[in-house]
Amino acid sequence: MAIQVWGASEGYELTAQLLEETSGKEIADIFRAPFSMAQPSLLPELLAKAGFDSMRSRTYEEPARFPSIEAFLRTEIDGWVLKGRVDVDALMPGAQERLKPYVGADGTVAIPMSGHVVTFSKS
Repeated sequence: MAIQVWGASEGYELTAQLLEETSGKEIADIFRAPFSMAQPSLLPELLAKAGFDSMRSRTYEEPARFPSIEAFLRTEIDGWVLKGRVDVDALMPGAQERLKPYVGADGTVAIPMSGHVVTFSKS
């Protein structure tokens, strides 16, 4: 079997901090949920405790790309469980300021991301 989990992402964490300031901790924690296993050693430790062996772990890095900050917010907030719970338009000024380091000269956004893939079996 194989499992993939997201690694830590500074750009996503900056967005979570903005959400916490504007919409509260519960909303920010929902946004952070996909990164809850970001520590590369967590998954192999859990699998070993469950009796799995022959584990191999590999981290892949590739930026998450969006045509704009607005597209990023609409995808990552309106595109799943936070839809209707957060006013994306109200987030725009803060997001534009905080995510500025990830915006290219053409306005496109590239936020560094990583994913940890663990392959494993049970004897």
